Amino acid sequence: MRVAFHERHAATGDGCAEESEWRDLLEAELQHQGTSGWTIEPDRIEPDRHCYDVSEIGPSARTILLIGTPGTHSIGCDPRTGC
Repeated sequence: MRVAFHERHAATGDGCAEESEWRDLLEAELQHQGTSGWTIEPDRIEPDRHCYDVSEIGPSARTILLIGTPGTHSIGCDPRTGC
């Protein structure tokens, strides 16, 4: 899941991914992996944010936490991707 989300960020160019884009990615990845039960929870600390970064991926809770960002951002480097 982390690799799929990292690849999505790389495809955005400017690094901005809206909440709906992260949800679409999750749905596509769940179908691809043949699994279910994962959810996305965006923080609502700054409700005017339209760009989101992945804050945490919790495999045990099967939850992906998003954090709003003011503009371009990075979801961090996953060592498996070699970035």
